[in-house]
Amino acid sequence: MLHVRLAGVPNTIQMVGGPSDPTSASPAPPSGAAATAAPDGIAPAMVGIGSGAVVYAFGSRIAALVAVPVDITVDRLVAAGRLDSARILVDRAPDIPPDDRAAWTRHVDVAEAHAAMQKLSTAVLSLRADMDPHGTASATTTAGRPTDSPVGGLRPAPPPPPPPPMARWDAVLCRFRDLCVPASELMGYFEFALPAADGEDVHDSSDGTAHGASSPLGATEARDALTRFLTERRSILKRIRLSMAGGGTGNGPPQSPGPGTLPRVTSSSAGSAMTAIHVGEDVVRSMSEAFSEREIEHEQAVVDAALVRVYLRDKSDKRLGSLLRLPNSCQVEATAMLLLKHGKVAETIDFFFGKGEHERALELLLKKATDPATKGNLAGSRALVNYLFKLEALPNELAVLFKYLRWVYQVDEQSAREFVQDTRINEFSIIEFLSSLSPRHSIDYLSYLIEQRGNSSTEIHEEYLRNLIEGVLGESAAMAAVTLGSAGTGRPATRPSHDDDDDETSSESEAESPVGADIRADGSTGDPMHRQEGAAQRRGSDAQQHRSSCMTRLVAFLTQSPHYDPHRVLDRLQEAARRMPHVAALGEACIAIYMRLGDTERALQVLVREMRQIERAASLVEAQDDHYDTLISLCLEADWCDPAETLVLLTRFCDHLEPLVVVDHVAQLDPPLADVAELLCRALVRLATMVHSNAVVKSLAKHEYERSAIELVERQVERVSVDERTTCQVCSRKIGNSAVASWQGTSTVAHLGCMR
Repeated sequence: MLHVRLAGVPNTIQMVGGPSDPTSASPAPPSGAAATAAPDGIAPAMVGIGSGAVVYAFGSRIAALVAVPVDITVDRLVAAGRLDSARILVDRAPDIPPDDRAAWTRHVDVAEAHAAMQKLSTAVLSLRADMDPHGTASATTTAGRPTDSPVGGLRPAPPPPPPPPMARWDAVLCRFRDLCVPASELMGYFEFALPAADGEDVHDSSDGTAHGASSPLGATEARDALTRFLTERRSILKRIRLSMAGGGTGNGPPQSPGPGTLPRVTSSSAGSAMTAIHVGEDVVRSMSEAFSEREIEHEQAVVDAALVRVYLRDKSDKRLGSLLRLPNSCQVEATAMLLLKHGKVAETIDFFFGKGEHERALELLLKKATDPATKGNLAGSRALVNYLFKLEALPNELAVLFKYLRWVYQVDEQSAREFVQDTRINEFSIIEFLSSLSPRHSIDYLSYLIEQRGNSSTEIHEEYLRNLIEGVLGESAAMAAVTLGSAGTGRPATRPSHDDDDDETSSESEAESPVGADIRADGSTGDPMHRQEGAAQRRGSDAQQHRSSCMTRLVAFLTQSPHYDPHRVLDRLQEAARRMPHVAALGEACIAIYMRLGDTERALQVLVREMRQIERAASLVEAQDDHYDTLISLCLEADWCDPAETLVLLTRFCDHLEPLVVVDHVAQLDPPLADVAELLCRALVRLATMVHSNAVVKSLAKHEYERSAIELVERQVERVSVDERTTCQVCSRKIGNSAVASWQGTSTVAHLGCMR
């Protein structure tokens, strides 16, 4: 034991070697005054370890002593590759705090793991260098260079070493796992798992390497081991985040991983593989202590980004899709650019959905749908509609959903109609959106709700009526007064429809589409002027057909449906009729409501005053056999009604009117006597007949009255028995032979004189 005392190093220094000790070879101490005092050309040697310092000697004699801190010496030994000396130094240094000793020990262990990884990398490179393109050993390579034979010739080169087995990759990566080394430190060995500086990513080189032939980890075994390492690391990070959130570590009972082994990823789905991994609680606990929360987030981003590139490298679309659909920490911009560069459009859309970038996903789908070169499932609007179905459960994304559903209505109305019928979005949200497009779309949807789903809601039925009225009026009425949806329901009314209720192909509608250009369902082109003229003709024809359909459906629905308030609907119809008096369908609707309310007189007023359909009014009174006088009076009041037509109608209903009423109406008409002679004769004959009939009826009624009175008296007379013992109820004397009387309804008798 050598005892030396140095300034600044008061404790005893323990001898650990001399110039001849293998462990004493060490890098020179730091430059300084002590170093300059050493003899020139003499290499320093480590001779002792003190408290927090290492003593170096120069030459065979201790010519000079220099004290270097242990941590600096350890760093230098690790950098020089002398890991055994560094470990001995850490183990033997006295009076070092336990935390510092543990940190230096981990530093050496990490260096050993990196050395093992570099050794494997070198072995792979050597193996490649020794293999010709046909996979046989080459006699001209450096590793297998021919050597001198004992008999003076050249002996053949030894066979190349076997490739590193998969277990060696797993063992090295497990050392990194147990030491909680960040994944970013490992990615340098796996260049294909890192973004390239020149913007290129995941080369498909023929030799299986990434970013050039110098990368050793193009080997399948290395990539598989990396995949298992990253998948396991992702599972560990997931459990740490769950434990931070208070959800525990989960994943079943704790199982410590075996030494030098990583769990095999046998499933085609990364998600199912992760759920099958059971990492020991000690590994999870160590990593949670080694990483801060911010470092965990960074580690997750590195691991997920590396997995994406590994799966792209291996062309493992199933694992890639599963990773992107699950919650991940991939950067949106970089990952999306990488996926699109490799043509992974479907995976990019799934990735956008998981990240909440729904508008970007829909823009991508829209771009593919409008690209004539698109093939497969992304062609057309079906893929976009399927994505909209995924958004229906996200209330905050309804604005985006309706924005792109508008485009679907323009190019594929059938698919859009199927979507709104099958979706679970609130009916009134869909109705409001469809009303902004056209009443035709909202009418079709409301008709589906009522007729096929059997919806009996008053709001739905009145909203259907409101849209039918819009369809009848068209945009020319502006429907400023028809707001059925807001009356009595507390809901805001939807805004008016587009021009002629079907103007979805107009330039204004096209300018509002997400594409921002003239989108046509058939993809054809033509002269703008001819296209506008043809569109105008189609709109006019379609609008007329739509109005006729709405008119028929409106009247039929008002007659059949019991689920609406007729008074509220009638008010709106009357208001609309005042604004658009030439629209006959509004009168038809009013008549339907009046007939439902049993108000035939109001229905006749609409027919005569507003619609001027006297023949239809006559048929109505004949069907009900009533209100003949009302109809004639309305005809007499109408200035436009021809007196001759009124006279014909009066002659037609003469037998249903009072004769004096007929005479009064004839007097109002003031026709020539020859024209009304027959009518007046019929009225007078009918009057005489009525007078005679009334006299006969009166006589018969009088006779019947008299007969009934006699019968009543007979029924009221009662028989009583009087004998010699019967007494008067008034004077209590015997009746005897005196005249008697009895009270009505009783059997008692009394003297007639007593009764008076």
